Amino acid sequence: MREEKPRQNQSFESGRYKLASKAAPKQKAAPKQKAAPKQKAAPKKKAAPKQKAAPKKKAAPKNYACSQCDAAFGRAGHLKTHVRTVHEQRRDHACPHCAAAFGDASNLRAHVRAVHEQRRDHACPHCTYAAQTASRLMKHVRAVHEQR
Repeated sequence: MREEKPRQNQSFESGRYKLASKAAPKQKAAPKQKAAPKQKAAPKKKAAPKQKAAPKKKAAPKNYACSQCDAAFGRAGHLKTHVRTVHEQRRDHACPHCAAAFGDASNLRAHVRAVHEQRRDHACPHCTYAAQTASRLMKHVRAVHEQR
């Protein structure tokens, strides 16, 4: 629950805000004196080169092992999808536009976006290239724009 911001001249009994008081009318302020001339700021130093990103967090333990192969997963749902698609070879998610079928709904959505809608949502910041997936854009940037 958020606290309301205090309105002007509104008092609060809590210690967080100052209590408004009905004080005597304000007296005229003393005339302002001229401020000392400002000194020029020291020249800015050049920014240090960018450092590499912090190391990624350690992956969750893979407690769900497949009984039919050496694959292991961190979530039970991923193990179920693996067994259904790899070992049972079920493809329950059919494309409404072509004969392609997928074991996972997210793979079907990616297929429809890339193949049938021809969407290229990932634009290169350096040129006019646009990719269907973020991983393809990263491969493009590394191959074309990064100095080796």
